[in-house]
Amino acid sequence: MRNLLRFTAVLAVLFSSIAFATDELSACLQHPDSSPKRLNPQLFGVNMLYFNETDGLRAKPNYQSQLTEMGISVLRFPGGVVADNYHWANGKSERSNRRPKGHAGSAKDLSFDEFYVLAQALSAEPTLVLNYLSWLEKDQIEGAYQEASAWVDYANNKQHPHINYWEFGNEVYEYLPEEHVTAKASLYATHYLTLKQKLHAIDKTLKLGAAMPEKLDLTARGDNAPWWASFLTTAGSEVDFLALHYYPGLPVKRFVESGTGIQEWLTKVNDTIKQYANRQIPLHLTEWNIALWDKSGKQQLLERDSIWQGLFVAEALFDFNAQNVQLATFWPLRTEKGAGLLALKQQQTFISGEVFKLLAPLRNSRISNDCKQSGLRVLRLATEHGSAILVINKKPNQTLSLTQLLGKEGRLVSLTQLTGNEHLSHNYHLSAPITPAMASLTNYLLTEPGIYLFKIKDLGVHIGS
Repeated sequence: MRNLLRFTAVLAVLFSSIAFATDELSACLQHPDSSPKRLNPQLFGVNMLYFNETDGLRAKPNYQSQLTEMGISVLRFPGGVVADNYHWANGKSERSNRRPKGHAGSAKDLSFDEFYVLAQALSAEPTLVLNYLSWLEKDQIEGAYQEASAWVDYANNKQHPHINYWEFGNEVYEYLPEEHVTAKASLYATHYLTLKQKLHAIDKTLKLGAAMPEKLDLTARGDNAPWWASFLTTAGSEVDFLALHYYPGLPVKRFVESGTGIQEWLTKVNDTIKQYANRQIPLHLTEWNIALWDKSGKQQLLERDSIWQGLFVAEALFDFNAQNVQLATFWPLRTEKGAGLLALKQQQTFISGEVFKLLAPLRNSRISNDCKQSGLRVLRLATEHGSAILVINKKPNQTLSLTQLLGKEGRLVSLTQLTGNEHLSHNYHLSAPITPAMASLTNYLLTEPGIYLFKIKDLGVHIGS
C-alpha cells in the first residue's frame, strides 16, 4: 500500500505584521447566524456498487470500521447506470454489453439481503434504485412495475422493516451509446405516476424519487420538450423527491478557486421547481463528485486524489447543507483510481475519504458562522464538547489571526489539518493534533491549501443548549 499519509508535527509561525481578516470577514465572524443550521448527517452518504463489495472484501476485519469512521449514514444500492441493468431477485445483469460490461452476476457480489444487513449494522439509511431503462428498451413497462412492486413487497415486509427511499431509474434522460435508449420526459412522468400508485398500494409511507438532469434546459434525445418543464408539469404535484446528480466537469483547481457554484445552481433548481410545480420538493443529491469523464467520453477519472479534490468535497458538503439538501450520496465508495472514498480492492483511503473522516465528528453540529473571503472559507460550529472552527483554505501562505478566530472566551485545544502541495497528487497529509501548550499562539500560518479543523474550549453555546 502506498504511503499516502505522513503524520507531521504542526508548524505554527507568528506574524505580528500580517493581518488575517478583512473588516468584512472579521464582521462576519463576530455576528453569528440568528437561526443556525445543523450539519445534516444524511449528507455523508455514498454509492455502493453491488459488484465491487465482494464477499472477500467485506470479510476484511476493518471493513465496517472504515465506513463508520467516515461517518457513512446513507447507502445507495445497487449503483447508478448499472441499476438499470440489474435484477434484484437474482443479482443478475440484463445484458452483457451494458455496465458492468462482461459481469453477468456472481455469488460473490453483494446481494440485496447482504446490503440490508450491512446498512443495519452501520445504522445507515438505504436508498434503492429501481430498474427502468432495460424494461423500457424492451417496451415492457409492466415488467418494470412488477419487478419494482415485488422488491418493495419483499423489502418492506416484517423481515425488512422499512426502506423509505426508492428511485425510479438512474439518469434516464441521458443518452449513452451503449444503453441504446433514453426516456422522454412526459412518458417518464406518466410511468412515474403509475408506479407510485402501485407501490403505495403496498406501502403508503415509502418515498419514490424521480431522476432529474443537472442541466435545467436539457431536452432528452428524441424528445421535443425540456425535461424539467415537461416532467414537473405532469408529475410535479405528486413527486416525493427529485434525484439529482452533480458533476461540474471543470479542472478542479480552477473550479474550487472560483467557488463551487453549487448554491447558485440549487437556487435555480428550486426556482424551476416553484415555476412548474408551485411547491417545494425535497432534493436528493444521489451522485456527486468532480468530473469523472474526459471530453472524449472515455472512462477516465480526472483530478484524482489531489488536495483540490478534497477541497471540493469539503465545500460541497457545506453548500448542500446551506441549501437544505435532504440527502446526498457521494459517487462512488471505491474506485481503482483515486476519485472514490476507498481503493477498489484494498482498504486504502483516498483524499475524499480522509475529508469524510475529518468532518464526520461535526455531523449534527450547529453552524453559527459561514464566512468567505480571499480564498478562505471559515465556519464556526457548536459541537457536543465545545466549539470548532473549520477553515477551508485555497491559497498557500495565508495567516490566521487566532485572536479573531477564537474570540475572547476561546482557548485552542487542538488542530488537525489535511493539506497538500497544490502541484502534486497523492501528496496530502494529516497532521497530529497540536498540544495544549501551543494554545497561547496568536497567529497561525496556512502554508498550503487544505482543510484545518481547530477545536476550541469555550463558554459559548453548545449543541445541547
